[in-house]
Amino acid sequence: MVGHGPPRRPCTGHLRECAPAAPCNMGWNGTSDPPDLAPGGPMPTIPTDCPRQGLFYNAAVGFSYVFFLWLINLFGSVFMMAPALPLLLVAPALFRHWTDFCFYWGIFFSAFVLDVVWGVRIVVTGDAFRPERLISLVNHRTNFDWLYYWSFLAQYGGLSKIKIVLKGALKKAYGFSWVGQFSAFAYITRKFETDKPILHRLLTLYCTIPEYPYHFLLFPEGTDLNPRSKASSDRWAEKNGLPLWDYVLHPRTTGLNYCLEVVRARSGIDAIYDVTVGYLDGPVVSKLGIIKGQPPREVHIHIRRYPIAQVPTEAADIEKWCEQMWSEKEPMLERFYEDKQFPGPQQRPNPYHTALCLLAALYWAVFIPGCIYGVYACRAVRLWFFVCSALCAYFTHTSGLESLELKAWNIRGPPKPKD
Repeated sequence: MVGHGPPRRPCTGHLRECAPAAPCNMGWNGTSDPPDLAPGGPMPTIPTDCPRQGLFYNAAVGFSYVFFLWLINLFGSVFMMAPALPLLLVAPALFRHWTDFCFYWGIFFSAFVLDVVWGVRIVVTGDAFRPERLISLVNHRTNFDWLYYWSFLAQYGGLSKIKIVLKGALKKAYGFSWVGQFSAFAYITRKFETDKPILHRLLTLYCTIPEYPYHFLLFPEGTDLNPRSKASSDRWAEKNGLPLWDYVLHPRTTGLNYCLEVVRARSGIDAIYDVTVGYLDGPVVSKLGIIKGQPPREVHIHIRRYPIAQVPTEAADIEKWCEQMWSEKEPMLERFYEDKQFPGPQQRPNPYHTALCLLAALYWAVFIPGCIYGVYACRAVRLWFFVCSALCAYFTHTSGLESLELKAWNIRGPPKPKD
């Protein structure tokens, strides 16, 4: 049987206790077995209205969280990252490591809200991430998968060098996108010919920096799992004689093929990680759950590592390999929603994670008001803010900061090999 299981049970967060389980609009009465899913059939109705602390409280916390993240992106870019731009002329590696650290420190505030305030539990099984150059391939369940993925890396290691692919429209989001540009994220249009030079610049940059264990996050499905995307995936599968799936979309490998071509040409990759994500709340998670203050209560992540030598080199073989990988995710997720867990022993998170979250929250709670006061009260600070904002806007509407950073490396020449 494939279903969602019984109504969600109460859970306990670090700072608050969830309200007792209440009847939810689940599309069935909550007492009998839910209906099975027919391959290619309609998407199930997912419970998104189960109360925790009350609608107003949840929405207030969710809005405050998103707003404070915007402030961190805005002021962190202007007052922490932008002052490091001169380092591109003398020490580009130091610039990259500093901006990565600033991003890392900002995400710990996000982890504080998700893990400590909301009590989102993250369970990890399978292989552990290693400090190496890697691409991770992840199934796309919700628009905010990357946010929960960051929280996972904050707990289990590997956060500081994470690089993700985002929609190009997000690059124009005032303040929000600036940290992503300083952190060398990829903003793409989903038009391959337009995106090729963007991916080429960024991947070349990652491979150029010596001893840089980048972690490039890809969602081969291209979009999150929802009724419209599932219908499109089903039509594509029927056209190509492939099976219909309920828990994943069929992956598209054009972008992955190109990324592997670029990094392999520079001997700049060590492994591919297959990452399967499941949410205990159901096969599909509300897109507005974060904004409503109702994130998933548990995120389960299963990891498999493939050394790059085991990954095919030809485009057609990579497509078959990735399709096979996704065909294994489908029954794995089906079993997950029956058993409420992935197979294998659970990994242990960093024992200092909560302390780091609290320290980061304290830092930003002091830093952000200080920046606001400085912009309001000091003319020099205000001038710096507007100049840096204009500079970030310039990068937004040009080829991007990564072009400037890559030019800095090209001027210095290739890194010298160690003796």
